[in-house]
Amino acid sequence: MKVLVCNVGSTSLKFKLYEMPEAKLLAVSGVERVGSDHDAIFRYERCSDQRRTDSIRPISRHMKAVSVSSWSIFAPKNTA
Repeated sequence: MKVLVCNVGSTSLKFKLYEMPEAKLLAVSGVERVGSDHDAIFRYERCSDQRRTDSIRPISRHMKAVSVSSWSIFAPKNTA
């Protein structure tokens, strides 16, 4: 079973995906500077091979941050 842990702040959104019951960390994703029309920081790391993506993009609302982060974690090519 996979468990998604979410941490929401006023200008950030962070996710960690675990394989349970082993509590093995599969992926980490997040957005900092949510609310910025120009320079929000998006990060994604797949822990199995340390593949990491960092980018700067406009993310003006938390809903967009959820969309970007969850897509990065659950896209078929990214699953562990």
